[in-house]
Amino acid sequence: MMKLTCKAQARAKAFIERHARPLEQRIYAHEFEHGPKEPIFEALAAFQNPDGGFGNALEPDLRLPDSSVLATTVGLQVLREFNAPADHPLVRGALRYLLQTYDPIKRLLFEPDFNEYEAVLPVLAEKLRAFAAFNGCDNFAVEDVQPEKVKSALVDALAA
Repeated sequence: MMKLTCKAQARAKAFIERHARPLEQRIYAHEFEHGPKEPIFEALAAFQNPDGGFGNALEPDLRLPDSSVLATTVGLQVLREFNAPADHPLVRGALRYLLQTYDPIKRLLFEPDFNEYEAVLPVLAEKLRAFAAFNGCDNFAVEDVQPEKVKSALVDALAA
C-alpha cells in the first residue's frame, strides 16, 4: 500500500482545511486524527431538510436545495460508514422521507417496435437484482410489462 510522506500529508490536510466543506473536514479528522464521529453527524445535519430528506448539495453534482432520493442515499451512506445507530435522528428522518416519497415502478414499457429483448433483458434483470440487493430486498414482483409478450421473458431472465 502506498503511503503519503509527512510533507504530502500536511499539504493534503492544509488543502482540506482551506477548501473542503465542514462535512469532509470532520471526516478527515475522524479518519486521520482519531477524531470523534459525532461532529460528522452534526456536519451532515446541515444537509438534511425538514422533510427528513437530504439535499443542499450534499451530493456536489446535485446542487439543488430540495431533498432528493439521490442525496438522501448519499446521506445514509455516510451514516452507515460511521455506524450511526438505527434510531439516530438523521437516520430516522431519512427513512421517513424515503417512505413518504417512495413511488414504486409499477409498469415497464418498451417501445412497440423494439425487438432487441433477448439482448436487453438479461442485463436489465441483472441491474434490477442489484438494485433490489442494494435496497435490502430479497425479491420483487413484476406487475406489468408492455408489450405483454416481454413479461414472461423478463420473469425468466429474473429467475436465471
